[in-house]
Amino acid sequence: MGRREKKRLAVRQALLDAGRNVIEQVGFKAATVHQIADIADVSLGTFFNYMESKERLLREIIADQFDKQLPPENEAVEASEIAGILPRDIDAELHAVMNARSLLQLGLLHAGAFSPLDLQSPTIQNAERRRRRTLRIASLQKLGKVRDDMPAEMISQHYDLLTGAAIAEWLLGNDMEFAPLKTRYEQALSIFLRGIESPAD
Repeated sequence: MGRREKKRLAVRQALLDAGRNVIEQVGFKAATVHQIADIADVSLGTFFNYMESKERLLREIIADQFDKQLPPENEAVEASEIAGILPRDIDAELHAVMNARSLLQLGLLHAGAFSPLDLQSPTIQNAERRRRRTLRIASLQKLGKVRDDMPAEMISQHYDLLTGAAIAEWLLGNDMEFAPLKTRYEQALSIFLRGIESPAD
């Protein structure tokens, strides 16, 4: 990794850390871009070179936390069975959701997390996960195991919409336990898997 890339990553991480600290101290609405830039020791211009808005910063903070908590992602770009589309350890992913509940609620209410906005402007981490999932779906389409009347990218987006809606429903509810979150998530996965079956199956 070159010096310029190291600096870029360091500035990005400083913004994420500063943003999280300010939001935790004063709340999302009261937090200002000026405060965040000051704590990160960058100019306002630099802030906006990295993040187009405070809302985008919040989504990146959430993605950063998840990246650190989630189990290793399935990096394969091919799959031979439909199960290869799904996360390797669903329970670990859902425990990461539980651990970040308050932060995710902020993202849902203020930054378009778990909404179609995530499809149009995904975080770096989400875009890479979707890219690999899309390639796995495409490989299954070639094998005739997944319907081929829809582009693989669209099927992958439906996965994000369904699972995101399940998480959003749990975040907006009063039940903070693991079981209802897992039930909603598994229902979303079941709907997704039935919807992508090849007509020949």
